Amino acid sequence: MWLIGLCRGAGAARPEPDNAIDQEALMARKITDACINCGACEPECPNEAISAGDEYYVIAAEKCDECEGKDEPACVAVCPVADEAIVKA
Repeated sequence: MWLIGLCRGAGAARPEPDNAIDQEALMARKITDACINCGACEPECPNEAISAGDEYYVIAAEKCDECEGKDEPACVAVCPVADEAIVKA
């Protein structure tokens, strides 16, 4: 099912994603099963996009902007296994 929203300023209708595949397409980063559940990333995220999942931490697709304007994402900066655990979506 597609939800219809309005584009900013244009007044034209556009489809909004409403399933996991579309949400992942919006996400800048995702946490893989290589996460060691240390929890270092959660309090560092300025967008509150990271939370504990069932097996490892997860990033909310609609909130992650990859710390736009910073040299690197905050989660990557503090993660001890970032190369394997926090990857571009």
